[in-house]
Amino acid sequence: MKAISLISAGIDSPVSSYLMMKKCELMFLHFDGGRVKDVLEILEVLRAYSSQKRLVLIVVDHDCFIKELRKLDFPESQTCVYCKTSMLLFAERMCKEFECEAIVTGDSLGQVASQTLLNMKAEESLLEFPVIRPLIGLDKVEIVEVARRIGTYEISTRSKESCPYAPRHPVTRGCEVLGEVKNIVDSVEYEVLELPEPETLRI
Repeated sequence: MKAISLISAGIDSPVSSYLMMKKCELMFLHFDGGRVKDVLEILEVLRAYSSQKRLVLIVVDHDCFIKELRKLDFPESQTCVYCKTSMLLFAERMCKEFECEAIVTGDSLGQVASQTLLNMKAEESLLEFPVIRPLIGLDKVEIVEVARRIGTYEISTRSKESCPYAPRHPVTRGCEVLGEVKNIVDSVEYEVLELPEPETLRI
């Protein structure tokens, strides 16, 4: 199986990618807010756990992405749901372009923002492809333990990762996502980076 894995420089998504690398071939999708070098370094760490000869990273400018998304008319409290929905839809677009079969995320079941059960349901409402969440039953302590063991924790915690677009009071009980999100996703540009062999890697 081949899948698109959403990856950030945070703690969770490198762990979910690590878990799925043992099961399938991954391509990686990153919405960049200034830490793409850290993501490249994380992928270099994860390379040791993968049998893949090529690691490919798809990079989207997160600021431009949100700017386009905000053209839609939705309440500010629903920003996280709309953002995550559009990320998943973009990942689905990459699945179709690169012949992948599923989407992998670093979601764990939470009580706020995009990770409540009802919000996850809303975020998947426009998708055709399945979403795999390897961390769904883990708590933060367990995720951190894995991150430390595999060597990504130090990189992830170099700087605090917070989203500047997150609302003060995000909706937690789901919402109906406008189908126009797909039009935004179809217009977004991206860059494809292929990690070179370890001996030539320069970050």
